[in-house]
Amino acid sequence: MKYFIYSLSLLALIISAIIIIDRKEFFLPSAEFTAYKTTGKTIPPSGKFNDKIWLHRVNSVEKMKKYQYSYTGLEIDVHYDFFRKFFYVSHDEDASVNLSIEHLFQSLQSTSDHYFWIDYKNLNNENREESLNLLMNIAKKYEIPHSHIVVESSETECLSVFSENGFQTSYYLPRCNPYTASKESMLKLAKEIDGRLQKSKVNYVSAYYYEYAFIKFYFPETNMLLWYTRDNPLKAFFVKNKLEKDDKVKVILLSEYSFAK
Repeated sequence: MKYFIYSLSLLALIISAIIIIDRKEFFLPSAEFTAYKTTGKTIPPSGKFNDKIWLHRVNSVEKMKKYQYSYTGLEIDVHYDFFRKFFYVSHDEDASVNLSIEHLFQSLQSTSDHYFWIDYKNLNNENREESLNLLMNIAKKYEIPHSHIVVESSETECLSVFSENGFQTSYYLPRCNPYTASKESMLKLAKEIDGRLQKSKVNYVSAYYYEYAFIKFYFPETNMLLWYTRDNPLKAFFVKNKLEKDDKVKVILLSEYSFAK
């Protein structure tokens, strides 16, 4: 009897958590937003992914080797070093880092079986052509189809050259929490994003999971790459369960500690 009561209590807790997450973190009534018709949109991607669940911040050879058989999609943070002419792997800018993206690719048994989300931290007008040529050479060297690489940046105009050369691209949206932001600030941001999308050739927008409601309201036809990277397995499970049902959500980036694969 005690076990039965415990099981019911646990089930009630889980159902309550689902309802809370669903309502507070994914659903906002339209009254919370200011109506505005956007025209900017993403262009159809050049390829499809085998799996929606990708691994966050695979920034070491050890992590790459450990999870290469568990995930087909892997996210890597890179900076282009203009003087050394290579992509070094690091979330934060640090020119002393010697780990290159090639070191990670070399550690894989098969690169062509994987997809790579390249979070390009310092893409700009000065390095876009040179870094494009380098990435094309790397993709050729390691036999990675261009459609298996997503180049992400907040610099939408700079991403165009990557799109034109067969790479998939994603616009890293400015951070906006629709549960704390004002209606005025969200409308202003929607107009800014709309203007950028109108001038770009990106395949996706990428954002933190709580921006889902904002994107769905203002850009309902837009393809999304979203992430939840906290080490909270229960919440990660619910986030994954909600987002993977939406066909417009193409990738959900999770921590290795989420256990939601």
